[in-house]
Amino acid sequence: MNITPGLVADPTLLTGLQAAVASHGLPPSALMVEIIETTPFEDMAAATCVVASLRNAGFPVALDDFGAGHTSVSYLYQLPTNIVKLDRSLVTSESLVPDGMVRRSSGYAVCCIGRR
Repeated sequence: MNITPGLVADPTLLTGLQAAVASHGLPPSALMVEIIETTPFEDMAAATCVVASLRNAGFPVALDDFGAGHTSVSYLYQLPTNIVKLDRSLVTSESLVPDGMVRRSSGYAVCCIGRR
């Protein structure tokens, strides 16, 4: 399920998702919550709390297309997601940079930071 940064800060998100999966007889682990980067986070503290609550309740949480939109490396440290999905532009050789070396290096660096 894709959600925007604005919705991530909504304190009712967890109860709504719990009710949705329960109504279908599914465990929380069956629904991945993917945070899309259409806009920047307005309330990072609230978003961090909601993401932590989602993970504690058993929902997998991903930061989707990292590197494509309003991303910041600080999101990797602040948001307790358990998955970071890199934007294709960070890992493909098709870029404005000859041979894509800078982009591949950036993707590798993000992977290393995400493992911390």
